[in-house]
Amino acid sequence: MAHTENTVELLQMRADFERLESPMDCDYRRDSDGDYANQLVQSTWEGYQVGRAHAAAGIKRLEEALRFYADGSHFMQHDPSAWDTVSGEPPNFYEDESNTATVEDGSVAKMALEGRTMASDDQPTR
Repeated sequence: MAHTENTVELLQMRADFERLESPMDCDYRRDSDGDYANQLVQSTWEGYQVGRAHAAAGIKRLEEALRFYADGSHFMQHDPSAWDTVSGEPPNFYEDESNTATVEDGSVAKMALEGRTMASDDQPTR
């Protein structure tokens, strides 16, 4: 977190320096509560924190959506015998017996959640 604070401070200092006549006009000291004495810097830091929290919440929602697919919740086989793997495709693709639908079983989402990439020779496994 200290690294992030330093980065925000440097960006703010650069922006302030361009607007002000002297970098001495900027105050990056903190008070006893840890807040910046300079209200512009403090509000910038608070805005950054809000944006970061919002981004974290978005990532959590994305992970939940991927988990839905990774767990196979999107692919319900009412009659498993009516589905088979697709000839010539990786084993995570299924096609119905009428050849009207092809579905990926969620292995790609599972690999993404595990931090694995799918190289051309990777075969997803359940």
